[in-house]
Amino acid sequence: IGTMGAGNKVIYVVYGINYHDVKINLIVTEPDGVTTLPLRNCYIGTGSSRTTTTTTTWQDYSANLAYGTSVSKSLPIPGSSSYGTTNSNYQAYLWRNGLEPDDEKNAEFYQTYLHRNKYDTGSATGTPSFSFTVPDEDVEINIYFKYVEHTLTVNFTSDDNTLFTNPGPHTEPIYYYHTYEYTVPEVTGFAPTSAVGPNSTSTTVSNFATTKKITGNVTGTTASTTATTNTSNRNKFYTVTYTKQSYVLNIEYTYDPDDLDIDASLRGQHVEGTTNYSAAIPYGDAYSVASPEVPGYTPNIAVVSGTMPGNDLTVQVLYSTHSDVYDLTVNWGDLTFDYNPGTWDPTTHSYATGTSTLTPRTDSVTGEKLNKVTVTSSDQTTNPVVLSYSYAQLAGYEDFTALFWTNETQFGPEMDVATQTITLNPDTSKSVWLFLDGESDSVSKGQLYHVGNCTVTITAAP
Repeated sequence: IGTMGAGNKVIYVVYGINYHDVKINLIVTEPDGVTTLPLRNCYIGTGSSRTTTTTTTWQDYSANLAYGTSVSKSLPIPGSSSYGTTNSNYQAYLWRNGLEPDDEKNAEFYQTYLHRNKYDTGSATGTPSFSFTVPDEDVEINIYFKYVEHTLTVNFTSDDNTLFTNPGPHTEPIYYYHTYEYTVPEVTGFAPTSAVGPNSTSTTVSNFATTKKITGNVTGTTASTTATTNTSNRNKFYTVTYTKQSYVLNIEYTYDPDDLDIDASLRGQHVEGTTNYSAAIPYGDAYSVASPEVPGYTPNIAVVSGTMPGNDLTVQVLYSTHSDVYDLTVNWGDLTFDYNPGTWDPTTHSYATGTSTLTPRTDSVTGEKLNKVTVTSSDQTTNPVVLSYSYAQLAGYEDFTALFWTNETQFGPEMDVATQTITLNPDTSKSVWLFLDGESDSVSKGQLYHVGNCTVTITAAP
């Protein structure tokens, strides 16, 4: 500012170029349970902004650049010996101005200022890079790295696939450079005895017979800062073999404790002159053991017979002075139910109440429901008997209730498990079907749980 004198004056106005902060941040997004990403030679920028160290510290880029400056950077690849090298163990995403990777705002800007707004570094060709011209504002770009997801697959087989209820295959996501652990499920009548893998039919999983677990990691070694090249076996496949088990059938021969015609000192005691029966019987095999003859006494079960369940079984044969004969067989069906927790409600992050189902197993050939309990009275039985049914919940599974029905479709008169009974005449059989109802957070789909016990009480008809 001055006073205008004689003559012309020229005034110059000088405009300076605006400078803006440009930041490029390297960020790791990790799956649940992940700890530290091993890094090696993570580069971005040039000169003093570039690092070749093998530490676990990211080298971010920060500069104050003039408006209109061209910026071109190669994408850093963790685990590689130089930047711009593809590596299929990681995926990288580029985003501007601190936005999260799932934020769709400013999509046009990404296309203008970045070559691509998302890469999969495993399939990228050439040198992954991006470039832009500094606008008249500060710029902040986040480069997000995450682990590539792979799949763990566990298949199941057994030495008797006729009775084996195959629980698989089981699949779950696993991640590069991280360990995985899977506990194989229980199967009625079978035990997991061996496993082979990963990706081999000849490599035995160590300690499997004891732990019943599949463990390992995607790289085959523990995490370190050493670069590991990609291989083709990131997906892991295992096969678990189950072996059919044998269970002990015990038969105890006892004087009837309620027969007052027997000497009081003998009631409830072992029957003299007999030897209790004990034998290991394979799951699913039929058994038939005739009760020994004892002069002057009659056993309440002439022949103990049935199909061996997936647990030890003890049967008590009572000898009395009565001339009545009761030759009865109880055949327990497969009282295993497939639990579906129901419909997932994404607003509450839980399963909707009242949508769960408990479905009984069915015969693969006939389609008949297997949740059947059948009592048969042979032609040796002299008198009718009364059958009553009860269900006892085990601790922790009180949310599940049981109902007995007289047919497998759950139509017709419902049985009252507390009071209703069925009369069984000699040389006939009667069946009821057990159905479970309820839902609980303490059980998971695909796992085997012992939630309760069923009892059939047999008494002489009045």
